[in-house]
Amino acid sequence: MRPKNRAQRLGLVLLVMVFLVAVVAPACAQEVGPRLRTGKYGRGGAEVWGEFPRFGVPVGKGYSGEYDVSNGVGFGFGLMLGFSDKLALEGRMTQTSHTTPDDRSWDIDQYFVGARYTFRHEKPLQPFAALGGARLSLEWTEPGGGLSEFERLTGYGAYGTVGLDYVLSSRWAIGVRADYIWARYTRVNMGTEENDLEDSLDASLIGLSLSLHYRVPVYW
Repeated sequence: MRPKNRAQRLGLVLLVMVFLVAVVAPACAQEVGPRLRTGKYGRGGAEVWGEFPRFGVPVGKGYSGEYDVSNGVGFGFGLMLGFSDKLALEGRMTQTSHTTPDDRSWDIDQYFVGARYTFRHEKPLQPFAALGGARLSLEWTEPGGGLSEFERLTGYGAYGTVGLDYVLSSRWAIGVRADYIWARYTRVNMGTEENDLEDSLDASLIGLSLSLHYRVPVYW
């Protein structure tokens, strides 16, 4: 069966984020009380954000030959659940589009789950760092093609992030972040067939995003 298309994947991500923000976050608030967000700049509680533009720079040696893709631009979404003003769990999905010298268009989908630490949480300008696991997929579909015209590489790895947020108010924040992703492609889909790659490919990537955050008002 052909993997879900882009619209279906993004729709699923949005539904999960809405569920977590609308159901899980208020439930957690009832359990722990209103003290997680200690003030206007506190990062405890729930946040959702969009990342645009998202820049992707393939730096792994696997991006050569058939997979010699250019730098790309795209977008992303994120969700953060802060257990305190400093420590939080974050999940993100980003996607960048890239081209090859023969004008084929490839997408690199990036999924992240990790722990995040915020510095200077009592100030509006807040640097942060994050570490966690990542899943990457590099895929191409012939426009109007059938199942046989689909190709995707997938792999796993880790990521590290440094960034800077500016808290505008108790509900809004903006930010910039840079990611380095260490990963290797180990599986390949050709049409409906999926197999292990004989030799894994270095899928490392640098990412840079601007973001706009909505701070869910359930924890103050």
